[in-house]
Amino acid sequence: MKKGKKSSDDPHVRIYLYMMESKAYQILSCRATWLYSELKREWKGGDENHILLSYSKIRERKKLHNTQISRAFLELIEYGFIGSKPGGLFKKCSVYSLSNKWMEFSKDPDQLKKIPAIIEAKIEAHKSNYKKSMVREKGDTNG
Repeated sequence: MKKGKKSSDDPHVRIYLYMMESKAYQILSCRATWLYSELKREWKGGDENHILLSYSKIRERKKLHNTQISRAFLELIEYGFIGSKPGGLFKKCSVYSLSNKWMEFSKDPDQLKKIPAIIEAKIEAHKSNYKKSMVREKGDTNG
């Protein structure tokens, strides 16, 4: 192969224009679209739709805080671009999968308008649970 010439076998990430032009994709934050491309980068193709991408690997590639990463994942999940099976305990990372649910949301503007409030509610619930766990830990050590 001549230098500078690309082959279709070269590693690449494919994101179609119809997805990028969808209302759901255009609403995503820059961090969420970057994270989506990283998930596609990790996807190995075939019948298995399992993607493993740890927060530490994400932080190696881009300087993001865990809260920023969590919000980007939550956006991708709520807008229907990915699915998730929780991991996180004992150093096991969550398993993600690509999804086409975003197509349904793009056809329903009313549903799209509800998603930011859902995301904020989930973030606030997470913060509240975190604060409660910190209070319990302090109570246990002072016991």
